[in-house]
This record gives sequence, C-alpha cells and structure tokens, in this order.
Amino acid sequence: MANYQIQYISQFQDTGMPAKNWRVELLLKNGQFNDAPYQLVAGATPLKISSKNDQEDKFSPIASSTATFVYKYIDDGRCPAPEIFTDVENDTWLMNVYVDGVIFWQGMVKPDNNNWPWNAPSAYDVNIGATDYISQMKTTMIDLNKDGKFFYGQISNAEFIARTIFHVIPYGTVKVRVQTTAIPGAIGAGNFLSDVYHHDDAWYDFTEGPLFVYDCLTTWLKDNRMRLLYSDGAFWIQSIPDLYNPPATCLDISSDTLAVYVVPYDHMLPVLPGEILYCENSADMSLNAPIKQQNSVYKYKAINQLVNFNWADFDGTVYPGWTEAGPLGSLVLSKVGDGTAESPYRNHMEQNGSPSPGGGEIRQNLPAGPITSGGGIYSAGWRLQFTLKAYAYYTKGVVISVGIGSDDSGSARYLQSDGTWLQLGDIPPGQESMIQMTFTPSSQPGFVTADITSLPLPPSNSKYWVAVHISGPLPADADPLNPIPPGTAYFNEIYPISISVLRTMNIQTDVKAVNRANYTNKPDDLDLFFLDLQDGYLSNTVFYKDAGSFLPLPKDNWTDSRAGSAFSLQRGLHNSLIGEYAKPTYKVDGTFLSSTLRFHQVVILADKGNRPAAILHDDYDVKQRKHSVTLSELIGTYPEIDYTEVAKPKDSNS
Repeated sequence: MANYQIQYISQFQDTGMPAKNWRVELLLKNGQFNDAPYQLVAGATPLKISSKNDQEDKFSPIASSTATFVYKYIDDGRCPAPEIFTDVENDTWLMNVYVDGVIFWQGMVKPDNNNWPWNAPSAYDVNIGATDYISQMKTTMIDLNKDGKFFYGQISNAEFIARTIFHVIPYGTVKVRVQTTAIPGAIGAGNFLSDVYHHDDAWYDFTEGPLFVYDCLTTWLKDNRMRLLYSDGAFWIQSIPDLYNPPATCLDISSDTLAVYVVPYDHMLPVLPGEILYCENSADMSLNAPIKQQNSVYKYKAINQLVNFNWADFDGTVYPGWTEAGPLGSLVLSKVGDGTAESPYRNHMEQNGSPSPGGGEIRQNLPAGPITSGGGIYSAGWRLQFTLKAYAYYTKGVVISVGIGSDDSGSARYLQSDGTWLQLGDIPPGQESMIQMTFTPSSQPGFVTADITSLPLPPSNSKYWVAVHISGPLPADADPLNPIPPGTAYFNEIYPISISVLRTMNIQTDVKAVNRANYTNKPDDLDLFFLDLQDGYLSNTVFYKDAGSFLPLPKDNWTDSRAGSAFSLQRGLHNSLIGEYAKPTYKVDGTFLSSTLRFHQVVILADKGNRPAAILHDDYDVKQRKHSVTLSELIGTYPEIDYTEVAKPKDSNS
C-alpha cells in the first residue's frame, strides 16, 4: 500500500454552539515527511461533503460521496498553485477530514474535479474535489487471486468484501460496518460475514475475465436487500428492512486484519432539542409512489466441471487431467501466462513444422477418467453450458468437439454452435467433421469466443458422460495482403475453458410479487442473481460449511427481524421490495441545520408522528452546519403479497 505524507493542512470552526473544530489534510503519495505542513487559508465556504444514492430509491445499492475543499491561493512562494493538484493521477493526493480530532471523511483528490478563476488576481479561491473512491470500483476488477494465482472456489462474504472494497481503496485502514439481522438457520451461532459463502464463479466471465468491483457489489447488495455508503469515516453496508427496527449491534471488519467483530451500532439519530433545526422553512413534502407489482429474472450460471480447466498443472508435455487422443505428433503444448485471474495460464498449442497440420488433440472426459459402462453422471433433460476464449495466431481458428454418450446404443451426439445435438448416426459418410465446431477469428491474428447453452440432453435409459476434444491448429488460408510474419509459427492459445452443467432443462427463474392493494405502479423488471435452489452446481447458490464441506443452504432457511417464519433469499427480497413501497410514503426535500447528522443514520420525523426516514441525499455545508437532504419514509409493517416463482426453459424475452 502506498505511503502518504501530509504536505498541507487547513483548520476552521463551524458555527455550532459549541463550535466543532475541523481540519483538512492533503497528503502526497510517496511524499517526503513534513513536520511543519503549510497552513492553507480556508475559503469562506471551506468544505462541502455530498452523499447521494445512485438512484432516488431506498434500494439503490450504492451511494457515493464527494468532498470539495476551498482554500485561498496566496502568492507567497509556498502556497500550492492549483496545477499541483491537477497534473496528477487519481491516487496522487489523499484528502483527510477530521472533526474534533476524529476522522470524518477520507478520499482521493480527483484532478478533473478541481477549478479556479481563469483571469485570477494574486489571491483567489481554489476548489479541490475529492471522491471516496467508489467511482474507482467501476474500472477495477474484483480480486480473484489467492497466493498470487487465480482462485476458483467458495469465498465467504467477508472474503468478498476484501476482494472488492478493500481491493479498491488504496489508503490506510479501511473499515466496513455491516448491519443486518438476516441470517440462515443452518449456520447456527455463526454470522453473515464469516459463515455465509458463495462460489466466485459468480464474478468470473470465461470470455471477459473477472467482473468489475462495482458490478459485483451491485449484484451482491441488491440480492441481499442492502446498500453501501460511506459515512463518518467508514463504509457502511445496511440492510434496508432493518433500518426501521435496527439491531443493537453490527458486524465490523477492517482491511488490516479481516477479522469480524460484533460492535454497538449507532443507527437512529437521537431526538433531542436542537438536534436538527429547520432552515428557513425550506422543507417540502411529497409522496413516494407505491408499487403494485415487481417482476424479476434470475438467470442460472453453472460452476465449471472440467479438471485443470485453467491449465495450472503442466508436466512439460501434457496437462494432467487432459489425455492425448492418439499421439500428439507435431502438436507441441506449452504453458504461457502468470496464472492470475488477469493474466491466466493459457494452453499454447503449436504445430512443430508441418508434417501433419492439425494433427494431435487433447481430450477430457466427464466424469474424469476412462469411460466405463455405467460411468455417466449426467441425466436426460439437463443442459450443458460451454464457454471458450482463445487467441488464434494465423490459424483457421479453434476446432473443438463436445460429445455425449451413454450405455444406450446410438446415444452418441455432438454439440453444435446453436446449442442443438447432432446424432452420430445422422452424419453423412465423409462428413465426419460435422462433429466438430470451428470458431474463427474475424481478423488475423485475433480472438475467438463461444458461449453456448445446449438444448436438454436427449432421453436415455442410462446417464450420460461428456467428452471434450481440442484439436491441434490448422494454418489459416494464405492471404497475400496479410501473410504470416517470417520466422513465426501459427498457434492457438486456449484460455481457461468451461464445461458446466445445469441439472435441469430450465435456464432461469421468473419471480412475480404483487401488492394486493389497488395501485398501478409497475417498475422495470429486475435482473437478479442469488437464489435458493439448493443446487451446488450453480454459482447462483448460497453455501454454508458443514464438517469442512460446502453445502447449499436448505430450503427456506433465512430469518430476520421482520419475518414471522423462515423464507428463501428471493422471497425475502421481494417481500421488502413491495413492503417498503406498499403504500404512499413521505418524501422530504429540505434544508436543515445540524452538527450531528450522519448519512448512515435514520432520521426521526418527530413532528410527523415520529416516522423514521432514510437519507437518500445530503449536501453538507460543513462550516454553516447546513444539510440539504432528501429523506424517504421507512415502512414499519410489511403487508402480505401474492408471490410466484416459475422456472423457465427459455429466456422470457425471447
């Protein structure tokens, strides 16, 4: 982690009674230690901090924050010119904000957020903008490595936070506080962070690589009815249903130890005289529209079943787990890449000379090992998902076959690129190449990708086995306008390859939740991911650990402070989605004075029947203690809803 040293500070007091002491520090990455930082003169409005949900919705999963610090530039030979904070990268300058000696806000100066006058006099205001680094999550991939190599397996929710939030934030010790009462019964006295798991296949695309942190967090937060925000010097993950009736504690995890602690939870803002004051009678009341119906789609994603799918093991000649289908001949295999998720190992397949172009192939059987009578494990009606990425260097592309067979006579079939199965007996004589799929790059050299979900496996009296064959490369057709460079050989590089199994003919679950009250609002359908299907083959599944083994959570295993009985993950989510908007609820836009209001807190509308409300937006003028906020009322009791789940064998939109 980078070392930051203080170069500039600025101090001021707010207008509270008693006044609070504020200090802004600007720290330079890998800067020299400075025991006497330059004192910047604060501007008339020295500091504003803005926190905002991405959408004006209680269930908006991520809220980001920014800070704007204003100082007066004075041409005294030491005061920093604006350019010091502009011709830099996003992690060059760190901004720390303290109130009465306690960290209040922390983030990185974003060069394009700075501004100052064009025709400036000798003294002028400089606006320095910083971000809490949530925006950086949109361009940073999740960390899927362990001990420097790509890790493909189950991770706990605590590990997920480390691989996302802690992976992105480059400064100091990062603290995350998680507030939820939702917990599966299978983990007993365990907790939501340490003892609830999922497979990180959820965050890996076999054609694109690791997903971006922001997208991973958005999916995980939505499915767990949570939102992420930065407030009072920490990141907070809050369960929306628990905001109304908060627990007394939360789970605390920090980047320095990754240990999970149970700590007291400061949730509701105390209702004390003078705690929050109306400012200029500015508050406006409106109503959130109630929701009549919410539809959602969960598309299944299966976990890879191939052994050594990422080419990690190599003995110098072949890849263990893969066998030669006949002599390799002129086909030479080698391993390239560093084994990380960002630069995974690749199977470099090259023809040594040209005595037998395209000769040699490697094969893997599922289940692993030789095919024997009764050795199949895959049932009729199930589907295969096949995913491929490869780099073709002046070859015809990648030639591959995915075949199935069983003890039934004539059961051998081969996957086609459109997902259909071609029966071996239907192939005309001389057309045996039809059992293969060829994926050709659009230009030479170039990448090829494939992502195929098969039709259901055909009826059979016995279970199927699967065989995958990857053939040696064939040279591309000669092109005088793009000849292969002299002294080079044509080759294919196969990235991690996936064959996974949907143990059903269905590819998704459609959910419909309906409010029984007479309203009309129907929001857009939601694309969701985690659901309880009790299927350990799917990365949509949530797992727990029992005697060292990862098992899918039992059916309807979740409870929380709201529910009278146990529920599934997807049912609990839709109860909340409808419940929080089951009727018209207050929305408040206004300006208030407060020295104690924090974005993570719930505000009690004392003169509106003590209704609790979540803060969706807060522009905080620190010196004047002025908050321009948007508040959204929270619902105390969720009504009964009409809820249906339907498993579908095809995309609902097709």
